Amino acid sequence: MNPIQLMRINETNFTKQEVVIMNTIIDKIESLTNLSLVEFADIVGISKSALLRFCQKLGYEGYSQFKYDVSRYVDELQSEGLKHPSQKTISEIYAETILAIDHVVSDDDMNELYLKLKNAKNVKIFAYAETAISSLYFSERLLAYGYDSEVVSQVFNIHKKASIIDPDDLVIIISISGNTAIIGEVINQLEDRNLNTVLITQNTFSMFRNRVKQSIFVPYFTDNNDSISLDSHVILYAFFSKFINFLINKEKQQ
Repeated sequence: MNPIQLMRINETNFTKQEVVIMNTIIDKIESLTNLSLVEFADIVGISKSALLRFCQKLGYEGYSQFKYDVSRYVDELQSEGLKHPSQKTISEIYAETILAIDHVVSDDDMNELYLKLKNAKNVKIFAYAETAISSLYFSERLLAYGYDSEVVSQVFNIHKKASIIDPDDLVIIISISGNTAIIGEVINQLEDRNLNTVLITQNTFSMFRNRVKQSIFVPYFTDNNDSISLDSHVILYAFFSKFINFLINKEKQQ
């Protein structure tokens, strides 16, 4: 996942100041490769510590690591002569991203999730905001094949549910950015109870990826800018459909 994708996928978690930082980076991305932390902070009109916190929020250790990733991204764009996102149709972008699922999510990932489902008493799917809609689809599909599944998405009871989950249940956490505050709070609760947890996210830099039993990374759009509107839930639906078919084939082999 390149730095532009990382910023886009975390945008809903940004403060107003962080959105300004993101937009400045995108507008001046080539200049950034030659600027120090102090110089770029001056351009944005923020403190060094604010810029450093922004980099760390994306999952980088600091500005130098972020700058290196940006430099590599710019070099790749120039050397590969990639087609500008606006030249691709929305259908092409969706198709390319859905096709990437086969390369990003391995059969081992799918089999590990299947075995967790198979051995679980019940399945609790934690999701928040719009992700709850695609999670409901996944839950209904699991129910259709005999898995007792429930979506937990309401803020007023999400913490209560996390505190009373049966130790034999499987908890699946679905979050596009994998960094939202509410999901972090839930993972804290589940981690304290040492429950069987799976995180499904499109962010390979999710700060919670190493705090669950399994992380599954679904591909994010390679091309994304302000000139087009793309819905990540389309990719989640495709992944859920792929997994359900994997599950069906496994059941037939029993």
